Amino acid sequence: MADDDDKLGPLKTGLSDLLESGLFSDLKICCRDGTVYNVHKNILCAQSLFFKNALNPSSNFLEARSNTIKLENDDPAAVKALVEYFYRFKYTTLT
Repeated sequence: MADDDDKLGPLKTGLSDLLESGLFSDLKICCRDGTVYNVHKNILCAQSLFFKNALNPSSNFLEARSNTIKLENDDPAAVKALVEYFYRFKYTTLT
């Protein structure tokens, strides 16, 4: 019988491919160092209450209308780790 990692392998590969390609992305995360991540609302909102609230179409948040989230006060390395975790379920260790 296959273990959970074997069953989730295609999903993990598919999510990683979406992050790398930006295909079907509907949201941009902008960092203070100029890095922009082309991401997917469904993936972020399914895993984060912050993104779910900020991107809810019925909210009054600008991000829900602009499809851009500026994380200019956050460490770009931390944002990278966050995005990696949402798509790969692991992240590069911060130094």
